[in-house]
This record gives sequence, C-alpha cells and structure tokens, in this order.
Amino acid sequence: MEYTFDLDDFAARHLGGDVERLAELSLGTIQAQPQVYGTSVLGGDDCDDTNLAWEVYHRLWGVERFRKSLAASPDATECRGEQWMRGDTMNSFRTLFGREIAGDGSDSGRVVGFKGLRRFGVEDELFEQAREFWYTYHRIGNFLPLPNLKCGGKTMNTYRTFWHDYFDWFLLALRRCLLGKLRADAMLMRLVHENMFFWEEFLGEDGWRRYVEKFMLEDYCNGRLVPKRLYSGIWHWQRDVSRDEYVHACREYIRKATKLIDRRGKRMMHEIAMQNRRRECRRGVGGAPITRIEYGESGYFGRPTEFVIDVEAGTFTYWEGDEMTCPDDKATWSPPWKVPDCDRARFMELVEDCDFFAWQDRYRRGCCDGTYWDLKVMSGNRTLREICGENRWPDQWTEVVRLLRFCHSPVNLFNGLYELNLYDEDEGSDEDDCFYDDDLPDEDA
Repeated sequence: MEYTFDLDDFAARHLGGDVERLAELSLGTIQAQPQVYGTSVLGGDDCDDTNLAWEVYHRLWGVERFRKSLAASPDATECRGEQWMRGDTMNSFRTLFGREIAGDGSDSGRVVGFKGLRRFGVEDELFEQAREFWYTYHRIGNFLPLPNLKCGGKTMNTYRTFWHDYFDWFLLALRRCLLGKLRADAMLMRLVHENMFFWEEFLGEDGWRRYVEKFMLEDYCNGRLVPKRLYSGIWHWQRDVSRDEYVHACREYIRKATKLIDRRGKRMMHEIAMQNRRRECRRGVGGAPITRIEYGESGYFGRPTEFVIDVEAGTFTYWEGDEMTCPDDKATWSPPWKVPDCDRARFMELVEDCDFFAWQDRYRRGCCDGTYWDLKVMSGNRTLREICGENRWPDQWTEVVRLLRFCHSPVNLFNGLYELNLYDEDEGSDEDDCFYDDDLPDEDA
C-alpha cells in the first residue's frame, strides 16, 4: 500500500505558499478530506498518521510507512504486509484532560467540554486553556514516527499506555532499553528487539545521541541527553488527586507541552523549507537561483573586510578597510577577478558545495572582544539567506575556503577563514530552558 502527497501543493493552497506555517497549523481543524490531510474535530483518522504527516516524516528522516519485506525476527513474519511504521503523538491530551464532550442542539458538532475537567469540576476555570491546547497538541511538532511491529499483541505506540501515555516517562524507559541497562522495562525491551530493523542504528550511548538529534528531541533531555521528568504524571481518572493538584498539573502540562511542541515544530518545518531551497539551488548548474554572495566581518582582530561573489557574472572582488576608506567607496575595492569560461562548471560546483541553506541562522561564541560577521545569499534583489556570527563559524567554512582560493582570494584577510576549528562545539543553547525540572537521579545517567 502506497500513498502520494504533495506537501508543496498543500502549502500553496492552505498556507499561502509558506511551508513553515505548517508548524502553527492544528491538523485537527482541517475538515476537508480528513483521510488525506488530518482529522475532523470529533473523529476521523489520527492526525499523526495521515499522509501529510508521513510526507513530513519522509522528508525529514527518510522513514517509510510501509515495507514489502521486513528484516525482523521470525516471530514477526505474520506482520508482513502490515504498516511497519506508525505516527505517534508525543504529548497526549486525553490522559490528563479526558475525552471531548460533543455539544447538541445549537452546539452540535462542537466541543463543549472535556471529561477530566468535568470530573474535577473545573470547566469554568480551565476549559478555554484546555481547548486551546487541544488545537496545539494536533500540531506537527507533537508527532513522531515509531516502528509498529507487534510483540505480545502490543506495539510501541500502544504500550506507551503503561506510562499513562506520558512521553517523558516513555523516553526515559526507551533510553534504558537502547543502552541495555539492568532496569530496562522487559516488555519494551522485547518490542525494541522485535523492531530492530529501526532501532539497530540507535543502540548504545552514541546511538542514543543520534536518535535524539535526528528526531529533534533535545528539549526533552538535559545537557547529557538524559530524558527529563517534565510532568507531574497524574491522570484524570486517578482517585487520590485533589482538585488543586489537578488544576496545577493541567496548567503545568499546558505551559510546558505548548512550548515543546511549538519549538520542535518550527525546527522541523524550517528544515523542510531549507530542503526546498537547496533543491531549488540544485536545479541545473548554470541555472542556480543564487546570483550573489556577500560577506563582511569586523571586530577586535584585524581590519574590517568584505567580499562579494557575483555568481551570475562569475566575478570575485574584496575590500580591506583602514582609517581612510569605507566599503561604500567602490574605488577602494580590489579589481574584479572573473571565472574563465572553461572553469565555469567547477565554479558552480564549489558554490553549491558551500550548502548555504544547511547553515544555522546564527553562530555565537560569547566573548567581550572578537570578530563579528554576516553573510547574505542573494537571488537578484531577493535575500535567500542572511546568516551572522560572533567568534564562531560553521563547519562549511572549509568549502568557502575552497571557493575563495579558486577565486584567487587572499584568504588570510578573513578571520573566519583561517581560524577554523579553533573553538569547541557550543556547550549550550541561547534558548530559554528554565521551565524544565531536571530531577533525574544520577543512577540513570
């Protein structure tokens, strides 16, 4: 069984042509063709397993929903021909808030309440927040593909109920299995072995790091990539929970999960947008949309310098500042160097190898003094990428060095081009992670 889905066409018809807006779209609100795009408000196909979601999974991570032959254990042969991967919703809704309550009469077709809120008598206090989160939890940033082969009648998706569908608990248990720890859950370990076609590359400490980074789960982990206990972990049918405890748990869950979903969704769709731009860039060596590259740097070390590569014209020129000149004075720039016609193809290959669309938007190494730089990638008068940095440059600078040397540039003019690999990797992110509770016992590290 196969499926086809045109994400770019969907973005053009529903998102004004901006695929990154998918991060903000609640798939639970798409009424038309729910079997293709999402689910209706009170039912239909699971949002995390729709064709739209699978097109995102495939583009980002190369995973497929169906497989003709399964490289699994002999016990899994009866699963041949079934769906070998399934979408999963990471932060659940019904565990804490309960099922939706549909209205009748004039409210027919609308959600008018949630069973958990009604049980604790807090609908007036929390309904609006819970309803808003209902839309949030249907966003693409809350979805994750999981292997789907059964063991003992269970799958990875269905066995999550053992932890009441709390993703932070599940992620911690999964890490124990992949690292082979003594405290690993026996049933989850059996499921990992049954689905080894997927988990094999993620075994051990290095494998776990690859899994977290590949599927963009860093915000669910501490600096050592050990999953954090994020939530209080109560459920709406629990008997020993007071009204105040329930209200606190709901507000905490909405606050934390909303931020997690929003951040991950933006990362996912930004990466797909970058893929689209890279694809545009590779459409023909002579027809690449990049027409101009501008770079400038200044700071404590060395003189301010700039260079411009006119990709369309095949020319390179640079400027080195002093007390008497500025880059606006074109007479102070070097004479343009032009790519010979016989080397034009090689020149375009070097431009493409820089892979500007894979760069981060900013590279930062905090320091009182240093070098500040910015780079623009242009197509005509349109800026495709604008990237900046402080005392830190991307690994792709090695490709920029090759390009500049090809252009006969005096590369030692630019700090970023001869200070490669002097700095360690960033120790942390500029993002605000203060809302997490890092209470994981050391024994699980």
